[in-house]
Amino acid sequence: MHRDVRVVAVMPVGPGTDPAFVADSLESIRHFVPSSRLVVMDDTGEGRCDFLRRWLDTTVIATPKQGYLGGLYRTLSRGFEEALHDRFDMLLKIDTDALIAGDRFVQRAHNAFTKNPMLGCLGVHTRWYDGSHLNTGPVRYSLTRGLRPRAALKNPRRAMTSAELCFRVLAKRRALGGVVFGGVCVYSERGIRELRNRGFLGANRFAGLDILEDHLFGALLSASGFELGDLDDGGAPLMGATWKELPASPHELLEQGIELIHSTRRWRDLDEGEIRAQFEEARV
Repeated sequence: MHRDVRVVAVMPVGPGTDPAFVADSLESIRHFVPSSRLVVMDDTGEGRCDFLRRWLDTTVIATPKQGYLGGLYRTLSRGFEEALHDRFDMLLKIDTDALIAGDRFVQRAHNAFTKNPMLGCLGVHTRWYDGSHLNTGPVRYSLTRGLRPRAALKNPRRAMTSAELCFRVLAKRRALGGVVFGGVCVYSERGIRELRNRGFLGANRFAGLDILEDHLFGALLSASGFELGDLDDGGAPLMGATWKELPASPHELLEQGIELIHSTRRWRDLDEGEIRAQFEEARV
């Protein structure tokens, strides 16, 4: 039973985010995984998430408006460090425009991590909801752009870090450009702990690469010898994630039993409030 699986959820919250939407996403986690621990990284610079401490018994950590790219890597690293203060089996990383619509993902992820201890992260890895393949070309570009002659001359330190990271990934015989989409995904406890032990959390040299945090964490896990995977392997689809909108209508996703939802920002003529209302109504 998933009740025996200890889950910690880490959510970064940036400036301009509607606190009501943050609360709704956290409520969806509490509803389906009631024993989960919630950690919110408040990067608003305004303390807009303080009310969550009392309302949902959430750990709220204020960060100094660290921002996007390398700043978000630092913010999440701090959240991962906080998660390691208590025992857990898996870490749900979830953005403010994502939510949970079921609990089967917990046992499936736990089974996968137990079967393969070197599996570090699960989610959308090779294919999207519609079956199309995730393009890893931009990931490889982001990891290697600092090695191009002009970029290396302009910033030798960044070039050395890029070279180090790429070498570490290839030395572990992992694919350069491996990534799990970061909007909503699940990390293993062992993967998070190994990142901490290797000094890969919050390191200034990696933050200085200024690449998307899911690209960076994918590379750091690969450099640590871990594999990445699709949560939907070996079972009915549970991932319903795309970049800035839903991959299908709320009704269709609910009918299909999709549980990890991203992005709630829009679906055709529905705005975020209307989308969330449909998922909230379906919680039983």
